[in-house]
Amino acid sequence: MNFSSIGDNSVVHTAASLPNGMNAKVYIGYNVTVGSNCTLYSCHIGDDVFIGDRCVILEGARLEKGCMLAPGSVVPPGRLIPSK
Repeated sequence: MNFSSIGDNSVVHTAASLPNGMNAKVYIGYNVTVGSNCTLYSCHIGDDVFIGDRCVILEGARLEKGCMLAPGSVVPPGRLIPSK
């Protein structure tokens, strides 16, 4: 989590295992900004990503380098959000 920030009241946690065989862990890349009151659950966040306030990112979701999520967004399980 080099040069990354996680906002107030945000929760980062993992599942015991994922049904799709992916690692049940949270990865947060370089220069990531996570807003306040977010939930990150067993997901992969690439470098240079901005996540607005009150976002929920569910298990197995992958946010690629440079993408942005508007406040209040929900990323379903296993979803890929492409770069930029």
